[in-house]
Amino acid sequence: MGFFLPSLSACQLFDAGTITVLPLESEEVVEQNLYSDWTAINSAQSAHLKVFEIKDKTGNLKEKINILSLNKNRFYFDIKENTELPLLVGAWQAENPESVAVINGSFFDENYQATGGLWLKGQGKIVSLTGKNTYDGAVIIDENGNLNLNYLPQNNLNLKKEESVLVNFPMLINNGKYLLKENGGESARRSLIGEDEQFVYLINSTANYFTLYEMMIWVGQNIDGIENLLNLDGGSSAGLSVSGDLIQWQNNSFVSVPNVLLVYEKK
Repeated sequence: MGFFLPSLSACQLFDAGTITVLPLESEEVVEQNLYSDWTAINSAQSAHLKVFEIKDKTGNLKEKINILSLNKNRFYFDIKENTELPLLVGAWQAENPESVAVINGSFFDENYQATGGLWLKGQGKIVSLTGKNTYDGAVIIDENGNLNLNYLPQNNLNLKKEESVLVNFPMLINNGKYLLKENGGESARRSLIGEDEQFVYLINSTANYFTLYEMMIWVGQNIDGIENLLNLDGGSSAGLSVSGDLIQWQNNSFVSVPNVLLVYEKK
């Protein structure tokens, strides 16, 4: 989890109708309209962004939850790591300009090593292959870039050279069933990845409003038919950057992160 000093580049909330991004190494302020309905980010209409507003009973804005839905048949995925030169999520996308979206990945330690572990096409290490510890969820990307989520207590990892794997915790939803049984822990900015039969969902929150239990319940109630949901690193590490040919949007991480999940549109 990111516990390093925050960067000066961040996404800040202003009024209820705009998200204002402070770009890296720039004093310019870019204001973008709030996407209050599913809005296509690309001409192929295969990825859609929606920003949900969470308000209290008096109408005060408490949280924004950003969701990018991606048609599994139209995109491929990759995991990248750089422990020598970690970057803000937005900078990761700038370094990979062909990517449609980038979201932060696994928890990491003070040396920027993924604590759950990464396996990148034959390179790297996973903490546990059996799921008999707290790292109970895995993002698995095959040789063709297809992505699926694996609940490790039920499915042992059998690592293949051609795969890329990111392990993290906790798994929040598996086969449509909520896994957390009680509302514990602190509220924080969140990054999550979910899936159903047709879509992959990149989910990211802007403020420090939801606990993981509350986030699990909210996602389960607001994304119809979601089958699997895995928590990624949160807090100051949480970031999501979107760059389609129709929409460019960003809720940047506050700190540099050493590993990310990237999305590319199939040609």
